[in-house]
Amino acid sequence: MRIGLTGSIAAGKSTVSKHLCELGAHVLDADLIAREIVEPGTKGLSMLRDAFGEEVITPSGALDRAAMAARVFGDPAALKTLNAITHPLVVARMAELSDQWQAQHPTDVIVWDMALLIECGAWERMDAVWLITAPETVRLARVMQRDGCTRAQALARMAAQMPEMEKRFYATEVIVNDSDEAALFQQVDRCYSAARAAAEKAI
Repeated sequence: MRIGLTGSIAAGKSTVSKHLCELGAHVLDADLIAREIVEPGTKGLSMLRDAFGEEVITPSGALDRAAMAARVFGDPAALKTLNAITHPLVVARMAELSDQWQAQHPTDVIVWDMALLIECGAWERMDAVWLITAPETVRLARVMQRDGCTRAQALARMAAQMPEMEKRFYATEVIVNDSDEAALFQQVDRCYSAARAAAEKAI
């Protein structure tokens, strides 16, 4: 059983991901995998060097993340190139790790913790898609407090993402995070129990 876990900025996806780990799910973090696939000596880093030049590589041969961020900031074409290189590699690596884990633990629930699960097409590989959602006003306040940014900056970050209503089209479960953690975890526990039952029944 493979579940894609996604959500808009400050909806609470990381909190849910951590709780799923505690429940016993095998969670794969796309952010960590994204770092792995561009480590020195990897195909990913070589492709980035070819596309963007030595300016995004440090003297030690690693990816210069600050330089890369500066390169793609405000440049949609450059960002598209970056995503076209990294997203398929992240998805392929997560699929490989999922296959390896599932071969040894066939009844386990494997969770792909992935902010861009829908945007990069990985949702098509999932048995279920869980969307963590929260009211826009709540997410706005969380972003401003968490990142120490202005209201305008927070709104700009939110506007840069796929609209939450559009994400709902892909979701098989919508988990609403508009109260406290107890209420959130109650929903997660229910969904996880159903996923566990489905995984065991499929064997």
